[in-house]
Amino acid sequence: MGGKGASRWRMRVIVLGGDRAEFGVLADAVHEVTALRIEEVREPPASVAGAGRDYLRGVTTGALIVLDGAALLADQRLFIERDEDATV
Repeated sequence: MGGKGASRWRMRVIVLGGDRAEFGVLADAVHEVTALRIEEVREPPASVAGAGRDYLRGVTTGALIVLDGAALLADQRLFIERDEDATV
């Protein structure tokens, strides 16, 4: 994947983990990494409804969406069971 046009294939993986559970999100690009204080995160607006709301920690006044990593790691539907002896 090196050489001409290689930057087109550069992606980032955002990994969440707790104890042994790990969850990765493949992102085409990361535009900014921001440290937030918990006071900066507001409750999600009432217009956000459904199952997706369970994964939402809140939003900032700058309209950044903050996901709840613990909720993502707790949802077994997001994990694929595989044999630990299997090779990838």
